[in-house]
Amino acid sequence: RIVENNTASFPLAVHEKLPRVVYLEGAIRPDYKFIRRALSTDPGIEFLGLVRVREGEFLSQGEIAGLTLDKPPAAKSEFAAFDVLVLGDLSAKEIGAGTVQLLAEAVSERLGLLVLAAPSTTGASADYAGTPLEPAFPAVADSKPAAGGPFRLYLTPAGASHPLGAGLDVWFGRKDKDPAAPLPKLGGLDGVKS
Repeated sequence: RIVENNTASFPLAVHEKLPRVVYLEGAIRPDYKFIRRALSTDPGIEFLGLVRVREGEFLSQGEIAGLTLDKPPAAKSEFAAFDVLVLGDLSAKEIGAGTVQLLAEAVSERLGLLVLAAPSTTGASADYAGTPLEPAFPAVADSKPAAGGPFRLYLTPAGASHPLGAGLDVWFGRKDKDPAAPLPKLGGLDGVKS
């Protein structure tokens, strides 16, 4: 038996308590369904999901010891009770101006924030623009949308000739050729400042 090679190296994180994650979502959508399932079954995380089911009413799923919420957190002590907030497609109006302010303060102090919202919630025309939380977003919305109204994507000549673009012109077409089976048009596009 060789004693010298009976070792193994691996990372180990030791916490006094499990990381606590709260997920706020505006509707039960596929993103929420799969993220909730993954986080709520992870034995290394305490998870609580709040999803809006109608105006002013939220469905609470999961459990964090010592924290009971049936609506978005509205007090500094509630924000202090968890480590990460996942912000789904929920507008600032639905959360409330006071909560947005408290959330911005908590993020600047220690709270982790993951934003999984659509551009309609966080983009140029959204109600988070100009709030204390806007600087915490990963991108800052331009003052005007990059493209307003419906538009469709098309392949560039380089994209059409690339192996990954082979056959995609059926759905996307090219600038000079309409697609045979067009995809639905996109509703708009928000730009970001670099």
